[in-house]
Amino acid sequence: MPQMRETGQPGFKAVVVGLLRDVRTLVRQEMTLAHHEVEYEIGKLVKAVLWFGIAVVMGAIGLITIAAACILFLYEYTGLPAWACAAIVSMILLGATAGLVVAGRGIVKSIRIIPVRSIQIMLDDLMRMANWVRTRFV
Repeated sequence: MPQMRETGQPGFKAVVVGLLRDVRTLVRQEMTLAHHEVEYEIGKLVKAVLWFGIAVVMGAIGLITIAAACILFLYEYTGLPAWACAAIVSMILLGATAGLVVAGRGIVKSIRIIPVRSIQIMLDDLMRMANWVRTRFV
């Protein structure tokens, strides 16, 4: 039970003990939040790696299978030399692969290793507590 002053309000020692208990609880909660935020960012990193992997696989498969068929199609129906048909098909497939790489890069740019939101919330909470103490005891 907090020590009561004659005015019916808790004493300075009780307020400080309660404040320290609240700070300890807040720090635990913020650490849990930061942990979850880092897990979320790691998930985004895994997703980006997956997109890059898919882009590589699709690029390789496209260059090997579809390229051969398209080259033969162009060669047969356009009358262009085989090397020109191969160049046209390769540029189209590499352009599609580049688009997938750009999509993966966009995800990578959004990854934050430092839990920015948790740190900001913790700083805001500490400022509120400091202001509360200042208004009560200063």
